[in-house]
Amino acid sequence: MVQVAICPMCSRPARRAGPADWAHQRSLWPRAWVHLHNSQPLCPVLNPAGIASAAPLLPDPPPPIGPELTGVWIDGTRIPDHRKQCIEIVRAAVSQGLTLTAAGRTELAALARQPGEDPPEKLIDYVERALDYLNRLCTPGVWFEVDEGLIVATDRPILGPIV
Repeated sequence: MVQVAICPMCSRPARRAGPADWAHQRSLWPRAWVHLHNSQPLCPVLNPAGIASAAPLLPDPPPPIGPELTGVWIDGTRIPDHRKQCIEIVRAAVSQGLTLTAAGRTELAALARQPGEDPPEKLIDYVERALDYLNRLCTPGVWFEVDEGLIVATDRPILGPIV
């Protein structure tokens, strides 16, 4: 899900993903955090095992979601199945602090299992609540948009999502 993280060495935004060139980065595999601006591994640091990619800092409280994250896909939502996509959008909001009661989690799980192509209206209600919550985390001029997945958008033009 969205994690507003920063590289501890250069303080640039980071995102969870594989580096653009894995051929020379096999040792980084479990720690797949990259710089947002260029998709390269986080800055190198020295640890007892040698030189490795730095672990990101996850500020607490996290900073608001701003234009520097424009075009970032939320993990797991690039799914053609609309019902699964709805569930992932709600999960993204929960990962960012949206509270769901135990009854709400049970209902959401039941809605995810209902047969049919189109998501039920109750599931759409959960998605609207999730999007409202996520959008309150954003700075002015930045919002979450659903377009074959959940993406951070702004009113400035973008070249496309970072995947």
